[in-house]
Amino acid sequence: MDKNNSSWIKLQAKTLPGYAYGSVQPALVARVSSRIVEQKVQQRVNSALTAIFASRPFDRGQVHFVDAAGTSLLPLLVESYYRAHGGIRCPIYPWQHLMTLGSKSPALWENALLVIHYWSPDMAKELILWSQSTIELLLRHPQQERQVLTSQTAALDQLRRKFQTHGCQGINTVHLLRKAAQLGVRASNYINQIYRLGDGCHARLFRSTVTCKTSGIGIDIARRKSHTGEVLTGHGIPVPTFLVVTTAEEALQAAQTIGYPLVIKPDDTDGGIGVNAGISTEEQFLKSYAEARNLSQKVLVQQFVRGLDYRITVVEGKVVRVILRHPGGVRGDGHSTVTELMAIVQASPRHQAEHLLNGRFSIDLDHEALDLLAEAGLTPESVPAEGIFLPLRRKANVSTGGEQVLIDPTRLHPDNLLLACRCAAVLRLNIAGVDLLLENGARSWLEGGGVVLEVNGMPQIGGEGGLEPFEQILRETLPELGRIEVHLLISEAERSEPELQEIARKLANELRCSGYSTRSRVYYEKSILSQNHANGAQAARLLLNEPLLDRALCCLSASEVVEHGLPTNHITSLRILPDGPAGKNKKTLSLLRTAISFSEAHCASSPMILKRQMP
Repeated sequence: MDKNNSSWIKLQAKTLPGYAYGSVQPALVARVSSRIVEQKVQQRVNSALTAIFASRPFDRGQVHFVDAAGTSLLPLLVESYYRAHGGIRCPIYPWQHLMTLGSKSPALWENALLVIHYWSPDMAKELILWSQSTIELLLRHPQQERQVLTSQTAALDQLRRKFQTHGCQGINTVHLLRKAAQLGVRASNYINQIYRLGDGCHARLFRSTVTCKTSGIGIDIARRKSHTGEVLTGHGIPVPTFLVVTTAEEALQAAQTIGYPLVIKPDDTDGGIGVNAGISTEEQFLKSYAEARNLSQKVLVQQFVRGLDYRITVVEGKVVRVILRHPGGVRGDGHSTVTELMAIVQASPRHQAEHLLNGRFSIDLDHEALDLLAEAGLTPESVPAEGIFLPLRRKANVSTGGEQVLIDPTRLHPDNLLLACRCAAVLRLNIAGVDLLLENGARSWLEGGGVVLEVNGMPQIGGEGGLEPFEQILRETLPELGRIEVHLLISEAERSEPELQEIARKLANELRCSGYSTRSRVYYEKSILSQNHANGAQAARLLLNEPLLDRALCCLSASEVVEHGLPTNHITSLRILPDGPAGKNKKTLSLLRTAISFSEAHCASSPMILKRQMP
């Protein structure tokens, strides 16, 4: 580095398939040098970066990026890297490990080791380079800051579009995987948006809020509202009166039988799609029927029941969250028109983020909103009185602009909570979202009245109340939070495979491990599961993915640990196998020290040195 040059940072980064230095997600390891800058310069660059990220919300959680280098640029680099993921549904969990390897002077912080998380290797490399180049351009061209911001924002937008498919399809999955990382649960992509959480026999598969333990029959029943209603009725659970129709003529006859006001629902859609409630005229009814019929071959004509709309999330027979839902709308301030109030609603961070991701707002002055205004005798230019709430949606789903308020479950009567748990049990769902309509949540449905509107087998949890519901899901569904005993044996130098297999076999027996891995083979209960792997790290990952495994011994050389990282983020014990008779050399000793430093933060106990010859 030219110490007389203007302020800049330099890095060499590499993504490891595994973990290192205490990371809970796969590690990006970089050697970084940074010139020390004045505090006012650092603040100027930070303000510029904040402007770039203003429209890309990113939850940094409880992580604060410490400036371990005084006024170096490294904290800006790290935070910029993580915030660059905003706008991509990526479950990366902000974390850093920073240590000095080289010299530090009043002008220069040189050759630091920086370890951060990544989700996609290609995306990580491009985003860290984008962060580096953005900071350097802002430093080199302070007079052209506006032009730099414009060009770098455009470059980031291009990267976001390029890597959009590298993210998760649903926000449930993002929150679940981020909470898993925070709790130290190993997560890996299983296939096609299905993720494996945990190791061995304690691992579970997740697709959003559906797990490998969820009843397929229950999901099939919950997918159809008519089937759900019939099953719940058969168990004495109250549901609104409904009829299933397939033609407009059948629908009109059903409307006469049940009586207005009514609800129209497609039989097999989620998220409130095609649902219209509070229908009071035949014109509205036929319009709503046509919309629902375009989405489903069968349509429910349902009794409209008034009350408070509660979404109760049940996990393994326990209520973990209660939400009171309100339809989307605007609240009057006594001087703004409905149009102006809608602009205020859409300017909120939630709706701006939604628009960034989906290209549209979930609530707008569309036909549904205009119809509801007309029913209230209002227009978009009307000025609602202060405090008056105008619903502009007929349903309370978040996907249609609804608002959600987190409620303490103790505020609901125990009978109402039990009713929700019964619904999940009847459908054999280990995770379920139960929609209850109650006149008063504090009173028993047996006295105050109430019905079950729907049971969702893949409930949308959202972010209300933080990530606590996802922690409860993980703690209830993952035995020991997905952890098994994992023992790691690091050999100082490469050994012959027969020698290593014999050492591993004896040590596995001593540790009572049901499976162990070496570079070329994976064993379970004395049987070979696979062989001819590229390296010991790959073999170890295959072993930990074995669904029957309860204790594991993973054997890797020091060079394999340094090259590929650790196979999991938690190690029960670490053992070191010294060099063989050929003797030590500086290279193998250096690799061993690095491998141990990779591993120590993941290990529950101090490393143990084995004798050169196993008994």
